[in-house]
Formats: sequence, C-alpha cells, structure tokens
Amino acid sequence: MKKRFTVYPQGYIKASSTQTIKEVIPESKWASIELVDGPGESGGISYVGETLDNFMGECGMTGDEPYSELKKAFNECGVKFKDFKA
Repeated sequence: MKKRFTVYPQGYIKASSTQTIKEVIPESKWASIELVDGPGESGGISYVGETLDNFMGECGMTGDEPYSELKKAFNECGVKFKDFKA
C-alpha cells in the first residue's frame, strides 16, 4: 500500500489545537513576521509594516495562548501573514 501524505501551500502552518503560539512560531521571529490586510473588506492592519509582535501586543497576547486564538484574532481583525514560512 502506498503512503499518502498531505501537501500544504507555502506559508501554511499546521498546528494542533493544544499548541501555544510560542510552540508554533518561535518568539525570536515575531518582530520579523510582517502582516497585511486579509481577504475581507473590514478591518486590516493598523499601519504598513505592522509585525506579529506589534499585533500581539495590541491584542494583549503573550504567546502562551493556543495558536487557534491567534487565528481567531486574525479573522476578527482582518489580517494575515505576508510571506511567513514555518
């Protein structure tokens, strides 16, 4: 029987529901991960050049929250990663 595997698009992050933000994205990378406006018409980044570190600070996140909380905040605020590769 052939092994099956899943191919994820570049920049896609596969995280379990129990992993924290710090476990998925090392804290040392937060300041270099740029955000852009998401696909929705509302919300978006606060300013050009906003980073994950800035966004998390504005949201009061420390990195100890589940990664799913960051994804939820991204959806609510209308932002996404620019070109982040895990």
